[in-house]
Amino acid sequence: MMNKNIKITIAGQVDYGKSTIVDLIKRFLRKEGFNVTFDPRPDFTAEVYFDMEMDKNRGLRTNAVKQQVKISLEEKQLCLKAIEK
Repeated sequence: MMNKNIKITIAGQVDYGKSTIVDLIKRFLRKEGFNVTFDPRPDFTAEVYFDMEMDKNRGLRTNAVKQQVKISLEEKQLCLKAIEK
């Protein structure tokens, strides 16, 4: 079976809740059985440190983002380059 990849990028300004959104998505997808990789740089040197920080006040972080940030989702289709013969 061909291994397919989807890349999810969370973009926004400093202190807009990007890490909180990444944490929510990452935890949800893993709970549902998805194979998720995560690169915590540049803010953290390892995923375990990211997780430890996100575990602190998760509810407060989530509520702050809910109240202050509008999230827009957009799907983009990428074209594969034709294989030259």
